This record gives sequence, C-alpha cells and structure tokens, in this order.
Amino acid sequence: MDGEATCPAPEAVQAEVFKLTSPEARAVHLFRAHVRVFDEGDAYGVEIQDGNEVYRKNYDDPARECGQRARVAAVTIVMTLIPPELGAGPAVEAEPDVEDADAAAGDPAEPRSDEQQPAPPPAKPAEAPKAQDAEPTSTAREDDASWLSLELGGWFQQSLSNSEVPRIGVWGGELLAAVGPGRVLGVGAVSAGASSFQLAEVNASMSELSLRAGARVRWPLGGTTLAAEALFVVLRRRVEGDAPGPGEVSSSWELGASAGANVAFDVWREIAPVAGVRMSVFPAPSELEAVPRGTLGSMPKLWLGVHAGVRFGL
Repeated sequence: MDGEATCPAPEAVQAEVFKLTSPEARAVHLFRAHVRVFDEGDAYGVEIQDGNEVYRKNYDDPARECGQRARVAAVTIVMTLIPPELGAGPAVEAEPDVEDADAAAGDPAEPRSDEQQPAPPPAKPAEAPKAQDAEPTSTAREDDASWLSLELGGWFQQSLSNSEVPRIGVWGGELLAAVGPGRVLGVGAVSAGASSFQLAEVNASMSELSLRAGARVRWPLGGTTLAAEALFVVLRRRVEGDAPGPGEVSSSWELGASAGANVAFDVWREIAPVAGVRMSVFPAPSELEAVPRGTLGSMPKLWLGVHAGVRFGL
C-alpha cells in the first residue's frame, strides 16, 4: 500500500485494514493486490489494482476527518478484495461509515476534471462456498466397514507332526463370523471335515467337528484387506476302523490353537473373495485304539492348511 496522501495516510489505512481482517485472509487475498490512496484536499480516493483489473473509488470530505477517511478507505479495500465470510466481524459493522462519510459531505460537487469523476463501485466478489456445504469426497475404509461379516468357504489341511499315524489330509467346509467395525475384530467359526487313511491293516475313516474363537487384526491396503488371526480350537473327532473282525468306532475331544493370515479382494462393495493359510496345534492329541491290538498310535499334533471362500459384509 502506498501513496503520497497525508489524510488519510497509507499507514493509517493499513492499520485499519489489519483491524478488519485475519492473517489468513490477508495472506490469501491481499498479497497480490496493489493499493494507493489519494488526498485531494476536499476529497480523497482509493485505487485498487488486482491483477489486470483496476478499481477506483472517490469520496468528498470537506471537513478532512483523517481518521474517518482511513476507516472508510479500509472498508472499501476489504469489501473489494476479500469475500465477506473471510473478513473479520468488525468489517460488517464498519460498513455504515461509508454512508456516513457521503452523508456528511452532502451532495458530491461537480467533478473538476474527468480524472476526479467517481468510478462506479466495484462488484463484490462471489462468495466462496462454505466448508460445511462441501460434500465429503472420501471416508476411511475402517469407518465404512460393516459391524458383522460372514465368510463361507472350504479348506484343506495336512498333518505335519511325527506320530505312529501316517500323514493325514482332511477336507472340509467352514462358516466364520467377524464382529466389529475397527481394526481389531472378534471371530467365531464352526467347521466340519472328513478324511480316510490306513494304519497297519486297519482302514480308518475320520470325521471332525470344530469350534474356533479368537481375534483378528486387519489392514486395508489398496484394493485388498490383509488380516492376521489367532484362535482357540475345540475339536471333536470320530474315527471308525474297518479291519478283520468287528469294526471299531472311537470318539475323542481335543483342545488346541490356530494362527493364520488371509487376504480379501475388495472386488464388490459387500462381497469379497478371500484366501489364506492357517496352522493348528494340539498339544495333547487323542489316541487310536483297536481290539484286540490296543493302542495303535496318537493323532498328529501339528497341522498346516489353506482355505478359500467368500466374505459377505452385513
């Protein structure tokens, strides 16, 4: 802001502008503009250059009220360069000063030259849209996640630990539910499977039913969701042997734990294919017995498996 005026002085006008505006508004709207003030005796004026546009406003003031001139000039600058919602509150209250200045001066005198003729008042800049009117463009995936999701799929697991029983492969199906909208979920599952194997001269068939419960931690990553889980396992096994003589059937309970990881592909909004791996351990496995031979061996302690299915968000 410059000019050779002494009434109002450029420093006084600048001080009034600072009273009416915030630092943020000045940084955005005032740094690019060039403002000059003019003292013409019984009149004064403000010239504002904003880019390629120039605004000029003249006021008559025979009384030469310099403080009033500075306030009126500041209001003109603020209303021309800064949208109303970005200025400070006092700018609206100071607006009547412009009318008071014109009223005190009476009817404007005839201009002495074309240069002194008042320019038409500048148009107010269009109001910027308020922040609360804007539509949100995105939300965190964890906030959008369903409280309940179900997974339906199949699995295969193979025994790894050493025992008298040979390596066993088991096929099965599973229904799993995950509860919670955040990163950590509660998980519960029920599954069933079946297998057959041979132990010495005994042909055995096995069926199992298990319940699992624990926790899952997930990490959204691009178009996929990675997850790791740890669960307790309660397992009911039923083994039937087909050997010379009467068949033998034995049932047993086993307690264990499992840990695994999976990835879900977010192809659709509420349905996602999912695949993963899982390891299970049973510290105290059940024993297999046959009559008249007695105990044939114990079931494996360690199992490694894979699973795949579909996840539904509810």
